[in-house]
Amino acid sequence: MVPGQPAPVAELTPPGAGRSSLVASIAARLGSAREADWIVEHAEAEVGRRCGHEREAAERSPEDIAAALARLYRARKSPLHIGPVVSRNDEFLLYQTLIGTWPNEPMGPAELETYRGRIEAYMLKTAREAKVRTSWLNPDPDYEQALLDLVRRLLCGPAAERFLADFVPFQAEVSGIGMLNSLSQVAIKMTAPGVPDIYQGNELWDLSLVDPDNRRGVDFDDRRRLLDGIGRSASEAGPRLADYARSLCENAADGRVKMYATWRALGVRRQLRRVFLEGDYVPLRTRGVHAECLCVFARSGPEGQVVTIAPRLWTKVAGGPVVRWAELDWGNTIAECPKGMDVRSYVHALTGETLVPVRNGRRLVIPVAQALRNFPVAILVSATAAGG
Repeated sequence: MVPGQPAPVAELTPPGAGRSSLVASIAARLGSAREADWIVEHAEAEVGRRCGHEREAAERSPEDIAAALARLYRARKSPLHIGPVVSRNDEFLLYQTLIGTWPNEPMGPAELETYRGRIEAYMLKTAREAKVRTSWLNPDPDYEQALLDLVRRLLCGPAAERFLADFVPFQAEVSGIGMLNSLSQVAIKMTAPGVPDIYQGNELWDLSLVDPDNRRGVDFDDRRRLLDGIGRSASEAGPRLADYARSLCENAADGRVKMYATWRALGVRRQLRRVFLEGDYVPLRTRGVHAECLCVFARSGPEGQVVTIAPRLWTKVAGGPVVRWAELDWGNTIAECPKGMDVRSYVHALTGETLVPVRNGRRLVIPVAQALRNFPVAILVSATAAGG
């Protein structure tokens, strides 16, 4: 699936389930086959639109997505809706936006008021730029007011408690998957060919909207403070670095785990500069029960070798919603080591652990369960290059 492009029906529908079964599933919840058909048509684009962002909803099963969308859509049938009715496109965009930007930490009244203002400004801008029901040159005050009223009802009005009771648990599941996907993205962009791009303070989770959030300043003082603390803690951890890395994962909501992964990966790039400037890129084969749920490659050069293991499709590995990444069972999944490279051991750049490849037939392989036991992703440096 290409980031930023809608996921095709085939990717949203698991093997054995077709579009008709998905329509029937939603129709059973809504009581309307016509509305169900519309939801299936638009859910792809609305869910797929978040691909490549911090929050990736496309890994949820289509049944889960259908259930959540159907529940949220029923709120529009409420008698609270008076006057112009917000279009289904704009309403589904609102749900998608709330899922993608809902803060990781609980909001107090002041924070919720600020958040509501951001969402209102964003929804008004997108509706005008869509030029379907309103526009910058020909605004429709009644429709725009209906759109703003819907935001306020969902977040602050009498119906907010009912809506949020359904919304927040679903959003939390999507958010957890999004954090894991983000760490995979960090591992890939830091070690793949090219120059890694870290945009405007994105060392931490960034749940910003395109507009008006893109005008906000970056708190670099806070990031320096966090980075200094991470550096001190990692140094103090010494041989227990894996425990510290794991503790960051257990408190992923504060964003330090992403900064930590970025910092350690940049250290590898600095240490093995020629590997990343001049070295080869070698895609590596995976085998086993979850072979398709991994992106694995190596960078090889005169200074040494770096192997990156970045999981994907987390819910498929879990067999359902991902509760704790550390409890995922990778079973017999393995990643083959590059041919022609006699590497006896690797050092895990994120945990400090030493990993020894094992013989599997004629090839040396890395057991994925071992590589990912203390961190969701792995950047493995050949021991000679790491100074081992």
